[in-house]
Amino acid sequence: MNVNEKNKQSDVSYTCVLLDKQSIDTLLDRVGSWIPEGWNIIANHMTICLGEMKDKKDLGKEVFLRVTKLGLSDMALAVQVEGFHSKNEIPHITIAINPEGGKPVMSNDITKWQDIKELIIQGIVTEIKKDGK
Repeated sequence: MNVNEKNKQSDVSYTCVLLDKQSIDTLLDRVGSWIPEGWNIIANHMTICLGEMKDKKDLGKEVFLRVTKLGLSDMALAVQVEGFHSKNEIPHITIAINPEGGKPVMSNDITKWQDIKELIIQGIVTEIKKDGK
C-alpha cells in the first residue's frame, strides 16, 4: 500500500444491517402507532459502526434481528434489537425523529424502554457511502 492509498479517506459513511422492504413494512405496522404526528420516519437500518467494517467477512450477509423493546424520547423513537453486533451500547433501529432538531444519533440517548411483542425482521450487512448509496 502506498502513502496515497493509506491516506485516502473512506467514502463509507456507516455500516449497517439494511432492512428489506417487507421487514420495514412489518416493523412500521407493529410500532407505527407510536410515531408522534409529524415526525420524520427512518426505520430502515441498524447501525453496526461508523465508517467501514474492519473485518469485511460479514458484508452481504443476511441477518435476522429480534425486536424486543420500544423507546421514546422527545427527539427519537427507536426499537431495541438483538441478533447482530453493534458498536452502539444498545443495538437499535431508529424508527422516527422529531423534525424540530431530532437526529438519528439521538436514539442512543433514549433511557426509557418498554417491552413489546417480539418480532423477527431481516436485512443485509451493507456499507452506506457518504453520498447515500
